[in-house]
Amino acid sequence: MITQPANSFWSTKFEHRSEELSEDIDVLSAEIEDVEYASKVFLSALRARVDNLRVKKAQSRATTALSLPVEIFLHMCSFLANIDPLGELCEYDDCVSNIETHGADDASSTCSTEFDGADDDSYFDSETGDIRLSYGLGWSRVTHVCAQWRNRALRNSTLWTTIPLNLCMPWLQELIKRTNNVPLDIILPCDSDEAVARQVLEECIHRVRSITTECSADVIESILLSHRAPLLEQLEVNLDCGRSVTLPANMAEALPRLRMISLASVVDLPKLPQSAVPSQITRLVILSAASIPSQKDMSGMIRSLTHVQYLHLEDCLPDVGFWDEPQELFSLSHLETLILRGPMSTCGAMIQAIEPPPCASVTLYLLPEHLRPEDENQSHVSQYMRRSGLEWLYNTIGTTAYHSLRISCTKEENWQLVVTALRDRECPACLERYDPDVGRQRNKWSGPSQADLKVVCLFPLDPLDGGGSVRTTALPLGVFKRTLTDLPLASVSVLSLSVDTFLPDIESWDYLSWLPILANASGVKHLQLISAIISGMDVSIPYKPSDCYVELFIALSLVADDGRVNRLMPHLETLSLIDIDADAKVDIKEEDEILTVTATEALHRVLASRGLGEGAVDVEYTSPT
Repeated sequence: MITQPANSFWSTKFEHRSEELSEDIDVLSAEIEDVEYASKVFLSALRARVDNLRVKKAQSRATTALSLPVEIFLHMCSFLANIDPLGELCEYDDCVSNIETHGADDASSTCSTEFDGADDDSYFDSETGDIRLSYGLGWSRVTHVCAQWRNRALRNSTLWTTIPLNLCMPWLQELIKRTNNVPLDIILPCDSDEAVARQVLEECIHRVRSITTECSADVIESILLSHRAPLLEQLEVNLDCGRSVTLPANMAEALPRLRMISLASVVDLPKLPQSAVPSQITRLVILSAASIPSQKDMSGMIRSLTHVQYLHLEDCLPDVGFWDEPQELFSLSHLETLILRGPMSTCGAMIQAIEPPPCASVTLYLLPEHLRPEDENQSHVSQYMRRSGLEWLYNTIGTTAYHSLRISCTKEENWQLVVTALRDRECPACLERYDPDVGRQRNKWSGPSQADLKVVCLFPLDPLDGGGSVRTTALPLGVFKRTLTDLPLASVSVLSLSVDTFLPDIESWDYLSWLPILANASGVKHLQLISAIISGMDVSIPYKPSDCYVELFIALSLVADDGRVNRLMPHLETLSLIDIDADAKVDIKEEDEILTVTATEALHRVLASRGLGEGAVDVEYTSPT
């Protein structure tokens, strides 16, 4: 037990120490440094002990719901509201409170045995015996923990602003009452009653901030045409069957804050009035159109989007006809994200007409389209690059620095070449997760991408003279080579390739073929190679998918004429190999002698030529076989 105060204790110690020191500058200076260091160490140790004691003391305390801070409670409610919203259909049992049978969502009603599913005859359908579904209380059940949580939730109006209109009218009125004139986010699920939806919208349209509907498009349209919605910022129409959407002609007056429009399926393109404020619409999404729009309609719509930041058009682009037709150019200097899906030449004409800024994020889904016979001296690859707009796109983004690049080619119903590029230098070290879209269904390429550049090329089948069609590799191989030569590879430090599904079919492909297409990839530090796992592959076929990567290993081991640096990727530090067959082999000619080189031998050549150890190679197999 310490009885002497710290002040007197240290004063005595310091006084004795000071008397022992000689009157020498060097000695005193060294003493000052030693004392400062010792005091810092001592204070750091004391602070660590205090922190540990505080943790133990806090852990020994009994935590109750009442001790939860208000800010954390409200954040918790907001989080639960996103994952368990009001009005979701659920099985009505003794554990789940439901809306239809409760007069209110208070704690007393949820605890009452009157509403136990086991004692409620309405739990089962009297005729079929099936379990009935009811609209659940969702996130609001957490407010029943205690009276204090209940009062906190009721006093916070923003927790109740998301209102689904498939609830009964008494509940809707109670929810609207709890919002206390805060802007509302209205949702119309597919089972909403049109009469109820119309009544609520007519009464509250002046407070509505966003509308998301899966039904009742007629109700939404009539309300917007007959009522002013001064706070409406977002309109999202998700309908299975397309229909026209008409917006007020005086949009600047009737919908002054409308910024975002999302239409899942329409008959015709929305008529955006030319009188609207030029900067009004900043986000437009149209996912399909029942009829192909004319160039005039599309031009009129895009012309009014001078300040759009997010433009997403799928399966609604006009038929551009022959490529030589002049295209109108649009000035969308504020565009940050562009997503297009449609026939190859249609997307190509559209992206060149829009001319997105070099810094914009671009996603293209180029659907199969047969090339028309044009210039006999022009190859199909040149036609494809020009008409698809890729030639223009890759030249335009040449000033953009991409940090990571992945190119993959797969053989599904059609050849699919996928290009993914990221600008962010904070690329995950685990490259199998580097492509955020890798989990998609390849036959249903659609929707936004998390990449800065996403190009999906779906190639057509080549027709045979005697009828039928064939999948040849000439076009995808040519586009692959042009992609690597046209993209700005100098800034790429992470390169991922999964292209061995079509390279084995190219008899003329060897290690020299890699040199011109990867000549500009001088900044690559991390190279990932992925081999396709082909189930049921004929073992009698002498050429395996991984063999083309053996050729790449040989190319990577070549040194320049001066013998000091490698010809390809001189700064390469790491190799990630996924499902590469170690026994894959190729025959190469060295000094008039044919040598058989395996993947393992070629890899050792790469490491030896660069002075790298085995730690620079990461090998992974995703298949148990």
